[in-house]
Amino acid sequence: MRIATFNWKTMLLAAALIFVGVLEAHSAAPVVKPGTVLKSRTAATLYFVTPARSLAGIPSPEVYNCLGLAGQNQYNVGQDEIDALKKTNLLLRDPEGTIYLIEGAQKRHIVSPAAFEKNGYDMKEVVTISKEKLNCIADGQPVQ
Repeated sequence: MRIATFNWKTMLLAAALIFVGVLEAHSAAPVVKPGTVLKSRTAATLYFVTPARSLAGIPSPEVYNCLGLAGQNQYNVGQDEIDALKKTNLLLRDPEGTIYLIEGAQKRHIVSPAAFEKNGYDMKEVVTISKEKLNCIADGQPVQ
């Protein structure tokens, strides 16, 4: 009769791998990388991750297409993970430094640094994009 030997090293390695898997599955907030697109598993809103790692709602399919995000992976996360991250306005800057607030399917030129500050915007949230992508978005009323 053969008695099976118990391998403690294998057991500890397996337990460690299971523990790491459980931690990853229950993390409080997703690891967010600027430029990625997140979507809640339970809501339709898409979010663009800003340079400051906040979430800016993508307000329309037109803007989504103009930004060239259609070919990019969307990361589906739980609503609790979305709620755990700071939300901000979608602010875009062209290569010359002109900044726009994106609302609906329109871009609204922020006319001055004073207007930017008055409206409580944060320069760390601004995303620089190409002139071509920005020109794809229709013009709206300026932000005073």
